[in-house]
Amino acid sequence: MSTTFIEAEGCLREFLRAWQEKKIETMLEHCQLTWRLRTKDPIGELNTLLEAVQVDSFEIGKLKAIGTILLHGEVTINRNKSAMLHLIKEIAPYKTGESGIWGVNPKTALRLI
Repeated sequence: MSTTFIEAEGCLREFLRAWQEKKIETMLEHCQLTWRLRTKDPIGELNTLLEAVQVDSFEIGKLKAIGTILLHGEVTINRNKSAMLHLIKEIAPYKTGESGIWGVNPKTALRLI
């Protein structure tokens, strides 16, 4: 597994673990930079996820690269809900780049509700 996949999977795993443990601030740390900036109430939106679905367990399946700065991660929660979450690598909000950091786009996590 390449370094890119390892870093992206780590970000996704930490996002899901924080969701499972109901740690909103940690979830936010693993969200896409642009989403954090452009969302009026990121904590409120993440709270919506926490209230809608209790994550008792999760599995990360296949990661699919869409270029070098976008990945789709197959996620299953509670053994019965699956979705592809998007991870985007950004240097700064609205600026993607290979030297940036991975972040989950939490809008794609709404597919798990």
